[in-house]
Amino acid sequence: MDDFFSFISKTVIIIPVVVIILSLMFKFNQSKSGLINQTPTVIPIIPSIINKIPIDLIGPWFCHYQDGQKQYDLFIKNKNVVLQVKENNQSKKYDLSPYIPYAEGLLKTDIANIQSMVNQYSGRKIDVKKALDSCKKGE
Repeated sequence: MDDFFSFISKTVIIIPVVVIILSLMFKFNQSKSGLINQTPTVIPIIPSIINKIPIDLIGPWFCHYQDGQKQYDLFIKNKNVVLQVKENNQSKKYDLSPYIPYAEGLLKTDIANIQSMVNQYSGRKIDVKKALDSCKKGE
């Protein structure tokens, strides 16, 4: 009788091990032909820059914008940027050259992005497209 139980106990251990080994062999020996025959889908990349800004910072450029009683004149030459604001017969000049790295980043974006940013931070509506269209090459 001991031989019978010895045989049964060995069988109870060996059969699950054989089943696991066979299932692993079937799983890892499957051919990957289904994946090889698939062709990748090509998705075209559409640039998000629709209205690119046509201004470089080498210049020379002159831009003029008027908003109510204020008049803005922007001068760009060799990455030197000066903004002159005139209001009530008074004039103030601002050197914007330290902000050139930010301006270079903005020049690579869309006009609509700049428009929303200007409206958000200025607190009033400024027509960026009109201001950019006023820019003329030359001194």
